[in-house]
Amino acid sequence: MVHRKPVGHPSFVMGLGGFLGGVAAGVIHADFLGFLFLTLGATYGLLAALGHIHNAYAGSQLGQVIGLSTVLSMPAGFAGMLLARSLWG
Repeated sequence: MVHRKPVGHPSFVMGLGGFLGGVAAGVIHADFLGFLFLTLGATYGLLAALGHIHNAYAGSQLGQVIGLSTVLSMPAGFAGMLLARSLWG
Protein backbone atom coordinates (compact mmCIF):
# COMPACT_ATOMS: atom_id res chain seq x y z
CA MET A 1 0.00 0.00 0.00
CA VAL A 2 1.39 3.35 -1.01
CA HIS A 3 1.24 6.00 1.67
CA ARG A 4 0.94 9.49 0.28
CA LYS A 5 1.47 12.72 2.11
CA PRO A 6 -1.75 14.62 2.93
CA VAL A 7 -2.32 17.84 1.03
CA GLY A 8 -2.96 21.01 3.06
CA HIS A 9 -3.53 21.56 6.75
CA PRO A 10 -6.46 19.57 8.20
CA SER A 11 -8.07 22.65 9.77
CA PHE A 12 -8.04 24.51 6.45
CA VAL A 13 -9.40 21.46 4.62
CA MET A 14 -12.22 21.09 7.18
CA GLY A 15 -13.12 24.75 6.81
CA LEU A 16 -13.04 24.55 3.02
CA GLY A 17 -15.17 21.41 3.01
CA GLY A 18 -17.69 23.05 5.31
CA PHE A 19 -17.78 26.15 3.13
CA LEU A 20 -18.35 24.13 -0.04
CA GLY A 21 -21.06 22.09 1.67
CA GLY A 22 -22.71 25.30 2.82
CA VAL A 23 -22.60 26.71 -0.70
CA ALA A 24 -24.24 23.54 -2.01
CA ALA A 25 -26.92 23.74 0.71
CA GLY A 26 -27.58 27.38 -0.13
CA VAL A 27 -27.88 26.74 -3.85
CA ILE A 28 -30.45 23.97 -3.43
CA HIS A 29 -32.21 25.79 -0.52
CA ALA A 30 -31.74 22.86 1.86
CA ASP A 31 -33.33 22.82 5.29
CA PHE A 32 -31.29 22.43 8.49
CA LEU A 33 -30.91 18.66 8.21
CA GLY A 34 -29.85 18.93 4.58
CA PHE A 35 -27.37 21.65 5.53
CA LEU A 36 -25.97 19.42 8.27
CA PHE A 37 -25.50 16.39 6.02
CA LEU A 38 -24.09 18.37 3.09
CA THR A 39 -21.62 20.21 5.30
CA LEU A 40 -20.41 17.11 7.14
CA GLY A 41 -20.36 15.04 3.94
CA ALA A 42 -18.35 17.64 2.06
CA THR A 43 -15.92 18.00 4.98
CA TYR A 44 -15.40 14.26 5.32
CA GLY A 45 -15.15 13.76 1.56
CA LEU A 46 -12.57 16.52 1.13
CA LEU A 47 -10.51 15.20 4.05
CA ALA A 48 -10.58 11.71 2.52
CA ALA A 49 -9.79 12.97 -0.98
CA LEU A 50 -6.78 14.97 0.15
CA GLY A 51 -5.33 12.10 2.18
CA HIS A 52 -6.07 13.16 5.76
CA ILE A 53 -8.21 10.10 6.54
CA HIS A 54 -6.48 6.74 6.44
CA ASN A 55 -8.41 3.55 5.74
CA ALA A 56 -7.32 1.83 8.94
CA TYR A 57 -8.56 4.68 11.16
CA ALA A 58 -11.63 5.85 9.21
CA GLY A 59 -14.08 5.09 12.05
CA SER A 60 -12.27 7.03 14.74
CA GLN A 61 -11.47 9.87 12.37
CA LEU A 62 -15.15 10.23 11.46
CA GLY A 63 -15.80 10.91 15.15
CA GLN A 64 -13.10 13.58 15.14
CA VAL A 65 -14.63 15.22 12.06
CA ILE A 66 -18.06 15.30 13.69
CA GLY A 67 -16.57 16.53 16.97
CA LEU A 68 -14.64 19.35 15.33
CA SER A 69 -17.48 20.28 13.01
CA THR A 70 -18.99 22.71 15.50
CA VAL A 71 -15.73 24.65 15.65
CA LEU A 72 -14.59 24.60 12.03
CA SER A 73 -17.01 23.18 9.48
CA MET A 74 -20.38 24.48 10.62
CA PRO A 75 -19.45 28.18 10.91
CA ALA A 76 -17.70 28.03 7.53
CA GLY A 77 -20.70 26.18 6.09
CA PHE A 78 -23.06 28.78 7.49
CA ALA A 79 -21.02 31.54 5.83
CA GLY A 80 -21.05 29.60 2.56
CA MET A 81 -24.79 29.08 2.78
CA LEU A 82 -25.40 32.80 3.40
CA LEU A 83 -23.17 33.71 0.47
CA ALA A 84 -24.90 31.24 -1.86
CA ARG A 85 -28.38 32.36 -0.84
CA SER A 86 -27.46 36.00 -1.38
CA LEU A 87 -26.03 35.27 -4.83
CA TRP A 88 -28.58 32.72 -6.05
CA GLY A 89 -31.56 34.08 -4.11
